[in-house]
Amino acid sequence: VTTCEVVAHSGGALVGVNRTHGEAFEVQRQDQIVCRLNLRSLAAQLVQTLDGRIDYSAPSADATVFRLGRLPPKLKSVPVYFSVCGEADRLLNVATALAGPTQVVLLVPTLARTDLDIDSLAERFKTIIFALDDLIVDCDGQWVSQPQMLDELRHRLGISDVAELNTFRLEGENYLVRFQGKGFSLSSSVGLWYLREFLSHPNQIFDPIELEAARTGVSARSSTSSTGEVFDAEARRQYARQLAEIDEEIFEAESFNDLGRLEQLQIERQQILDHVSKATRKGGKARVATDAAKARKNIRQQVNRDIERISRCNPDLAAHLKTAFQADAMCYRPDHDPVWQF
Repeated sequence: VTTCEVVAHSGGALVGVNRTHGEAFEVQRQDQIVCRLNLRSLAAQLVQTLDGRIDYSAPSADATVFRLGRLPPKLKSVPVYFSVCGEADRLLNVATALAGPTQVVLLVPTLARTDLDIDSLAERFKTIIFALDDLIVDCDGQWVSQPQMLDELRHRLGISDVAELNTFRLEGENYLVRFQGKGFSLSSSVGLWYLREFLSHPNQIFDPIELEAARTGVSARSSTSSTGEVFDAEARRQYARQLAEIDEEIFEAESFNDLGRLEQLQIERQQILDHVSKATRKGGKARVATDAAKARKNIRQQVNRDIERISRCNPDLAAHLKTAFQADAMCYRPDHDPVWQF
């Protein structure tokens, strides 16, 4: 929709003026209903229809692009934006502004009259432009997504088949695991239970005592006996490296104005700082370990034992887990999001 002015002449005739394209046209006076588009409500409804997560943000008042949130894991959890304008030159400017190292999806009302090479933009700027009138339809007052167009969106996002999604699912007495297209089954175990908790909460730091209690259903009591420092020099260096990496990602998120990612990174950073603070006495010395060290050791041993089992079925997954599972921090921190399904 292009905003036009309506000019009333002295004789009563009405003329529409499109100053953007230098056009004028006759307008017939009719009863009209004028609707104001509520973008926040639209964002909630769109993201809900797509089973995603809303993270609405409105930029400056005169902007035409709005962040809606993230698509669901089955669509790689990529950020999704909405542009109220669909003209080719506007979309080119928007794609340039959103360009970054990762893919984003830009929804527009329609592409029916837009002469734009969207495949070229997707390749050059990693911006997938998709038309809402293709993706979503109204059925008896309810919005539903078109299955064939969801398949098209999956294809353009580089997701070839649902069967190739990474999964870590407990079915009966066995875990059904698939990673990078290769699936296998493992009998249920304590280590796999812990692994599922870590994989389903990436970048979250767990308290080992609380994690053990969650598995057993028994509330734990901390021992007052001293068993040494909570973390040694190597653990300190690892925490320092994590903070440095997060600071770099925060700078990148700020550069691309990725508010959702920025908030997540700031939470992760504060979790690490809180964890270090709890384990440090006044003067920077490490507190003595109690049951937390024992619980951490038990969890690490159980998880590493099952990673060894996994290595016999899928060496690539085992290598990924050995790198991403940080036992000292009780945290699963992958260098990229595998988008696990559970």
